[in-house]
Amino acid sequence: MIPEKPRLRALEVIPCEMEGEQVIVLRDPTNMAPGQAVLHSAMLHILILMNGENTVRDMQVALTRQFGELVPSDKLAEMIGQLDEALFLESERFDEYVANLKKLYRESPSREAAHAGTGYPEEEAELREFLDSLFTENGGPGLPESRGTGRPLRGFIAPHIDLGRGGLCYARTYRRVMEAAPAETYVILGTSHSGSAPVSLTAKDFETPIGKVRADAGRVEALARGMEDAYFEDELAHLNEHTIEFQALMLQHALGGRADFSIVPVLCSRLTDAETNPAGERGGEIRREIRNLCDTLASWAGEGPEKVCIIASADLSHVGARFGQQIPISPLLLKQVENADRTLLGFAGKGDPDGFLEHARQECEDLNVCGIPPIYVLLNALRGREAELVSYQQSVEEEMGSMVTFAGMAFHA
Repeated sequence: MIPEKPRLRALEVIPCEMEGEQVIVLRDPTNMAPGQAVLHSAMLHILILMNGENTVRDMQVALTRQFGELVPSDKLAEMIGQLDEALFLESERFDEYVANLKKLYRESPSREAAHAGTGYPEEEAELREFLDSLFTENGGPGLPESRGTGRPLRGFIAPHIDLGRGGLCYARTYRRVMEAAPAETYVILGTSHSGSAPVSLTAKDFETPIGKVRADAGRVEALARGMEDAYFEDELAHLNEHTIEFQALMLQHALGGRADFSIVPVLCSRLTDAETNPAGERGGEIRREIRNLCDTLASWAGEGPEKVCIIASADLSHVGARFGQQIPISPLLLKQVENADRTLLGFAGKGDPDGFLEHARQECEDLNVCGIPPIYVLLNALRGREAELVSYQQSVEEEMGSMVTFAGMAFHA
């Protein structure tokens, strides 16, 4: 039974060209729906009508008025059914699917590697070789002669773009981690791409092909004290989110197989109740969950960098057709975006969370900076600590007419 009034979920609708034909690709940014759909660009008119307000009959009438041709109801019903089976619609089928995932995740002893085999090699030997190559090939910084002997890091910003595209920035950032005296616990502030809660915790260990990364259950419990309902209601957001998984994997590699470090996995979403952008509307009140997180991490940071290091897993600007902007990617645009990114990073470099957030709200809304929440929390926890810009990079997808930018920054003790 198809939904009476179908509503499309919040999907990425990506226009592109395949074999000389204009198409649109539907993709679920949460990865709850595992596949993607490729449709002729003309189907966009039908998708727009799937807003939860129109029956098949309503859609027929609207399309006939617009194009002067009747679309058979069985064809529309077939398309709706296929989208529902693909989990692209808000429907009973999707709700049941999610409820089952929640049950399985909560019963699982650990969080499995969701991106092994797609985001990076799933075989350990091949993976180790791949991770080494980020440092030793294509202009990488090389591997340090000695590890763990330098000044410890209080925190750092690292990209969360896929490792292939962001490899140089990852390598330059994690070389600093390799050189620094290690911490006992790394708090990973991931950008939440799917969750609706401002803060989402999980106490599960993270599996990777290299082994298990232990979650510090005691610190997770302490962080959640008094906020359990708010912090764990959206725990399923961790299931497919890559922003913590990639950092856990890079920590394993950078720390040379040390089994005694632990992580505190934290996903951060919007800072205020505003839904316009991750930073919230100008002047919006910071949510209570975010304030509590900042206060707790600030107290942990006071224990010293040998105890706790805080990571913001954050990309910067997202510009172009893939992100709903019909802007040609040109050398001028690349330079303009870089200038805007570097200005924003300047506030991070000064350890100024308030200036960082205000500038993001005032100047960066059109840049779709997805890493604002974790960077803001990091800057609050290390308030006043200056940082060094280790790497800045832009990755352009010419076939998608889009670009993503990202950077690495180190906060030394």
